[in-house]
Parts: sequence; structure tokens; C-alpha cells
Amino acid sequence: MAKKKSIGFEELDAKLDRVIGSLATKGDIRELKEDICELNAKVDRVIDTMATKEDIASLEGRMDQFDERLKRVIIALDHVKSGFDNMTLEYAAISAKLARYEKWFEILAKKTRVKLTI
Repeated sequence: MAKKKSIGFEELDAKLDRVIGSLATKGDIRELKEDICELNAKVDRVIDTMATKEDIASLEGRMDQFDERLKRVIIALDHVKSGFDNMTLEYAAISAKLARYEKWFEILAKKTRVKLTI
């Protein structure tokens, strides 16, 4: 049989001090608990502010609806613009025609010796 090693009181005391030194005290446990509670509260705040898959899907749906509305508005504005362009051309044609009529009236007034009033 192996012979047991004899440990002296001082050596045993030193080993016991090392074991006790490595154990957590009530204060250490309390601090750890407070740190865990603080971390838990931070995690809860982060989770509360995070978007869920449902939130993102809802937002994507709303963005699709917005895109469709925007396309309809752009198409409507394009129709208004083309109508405006047509009216601008028509106005130019009418202005040119009016200028010709005024010229004809002046010629007719001269030939008939009628004074035109403005």
C-alpha cells in the first residue's frame, strides 16, 4: 500500500486559504445577480425595439402599396403633362391664326377706308 503523505498544519492552512479564496462570497453572488438583472433589462429593451418578421412583412406590404400608388400618380401626371403640351401647341396655333386675322382686318380696313378701334 502507498504511504500517505503527512501534511503539516501550515500546509493545510495554506491549501484551505486557496480553496476559500477561490469560492464566491455572498457579496460576489449579489454583485453577479445585479449584473445579470441589469443585463436582462438591457436585453428586454433591445427586444422591445426590434422589428419582428411580421412587422417587416407588414412594412413590405405597405411599401408595395405605396409603390403602386406612386406609379398611378406618375401616370396621371404624365397624362396631365401631355394634355398641357397639347394645349400649348393649340395655343400657339390659335395665336398664329389670330395674328393672321388681325393682319387681314388691317388690310381690309385700309382698302375700305374704315378706322379700326382698339
